Amino acid sequence: MTFLAMLAWTEAAGAAQIVKDCSECPELIMRKDGTAIGQTLVTRKQFAAFAKDTAFSPQGGCLVNDGVNWSTDPKASWQSPGFEQTDDHPVVCITWLDAVAYADWLTKKTGKSYRLLTFAESDAMAHPNKTKYPWGRKLGNVCARGNIADESYKKVFVKDPRPVVHCTDKYVYTSPVKAFPPTSEGFYDVAGNVWQWTNDCLHGDCSNAVFRGGGWNDPETKRFGLGDSWADRIILKNFVIGMRVMRESN
Repeated sequence: MTFLAMLAWTEAAGAAQIVKDCSECPELIMRKDGTAIGQTLVTRKQFAAFAKDTAFSPQGGCLVNDGVNWSTDPKASWQSPGFEQTDDHPVVCITWLDAVAYADWLTKKTGKSYRLLTFAESDAMAHPNKTKYPWGRKLGNVCARGNIADESYKKVFVKDPRPVVHCTDKYVYTSPVKAFPPTSEGFYDVAGNVWQWTNDCLHGDCSNAVFRGGGWNDPETKRFGLGDSWADRIILKNFVIGMRVMRESN
């Protein structure tokens, strides 16, 4: 983390009330309405605690992309998504059903009510001032703000025909969840790094769920924007989709 990122984190985190319901639980930021939202995306370490406790055994591989084509890698999983990760990277290759199961596990473990954020809650958290981008009206140096498809990405995904952002965030794949500055409220990775499953169905079709936020392989900066989203099957496992949780007021 750069000095400026560390300074921003210190200022934001210092103003936020952080709570944690168990040693393996995500850190949450308390809000005025009594709810608490995950300060970061759910990490591999946090998801691993759930997997161990529930004997979670994923099946079916994970959807990956070579820069041109999507395909299912039968060997890929949240433990091995096709690229190197550490415990503080966001978990990926999890279905919406897996994400809900994780939130339900937290509920059972803590006695408090956990769930995924709705799209509206997630989008509002990412854009507290309703500006186009989480950090303001203009894009600015996006590589200093979040993990997106940039020049670092292009060096590996040379087949990708899409024009990338002409800067470098130094990450090809996922980045640690506190690698970039947080929002004014103290939330990390509200845009970029990995897409985030939400609690919303697609136009009433609950076999498909909405996700938002953009990811490390997205060069389109509109993915960082207010109101942007995508959706897919609740059984989808993708190496660029993860999750964030919230806790209801008790």
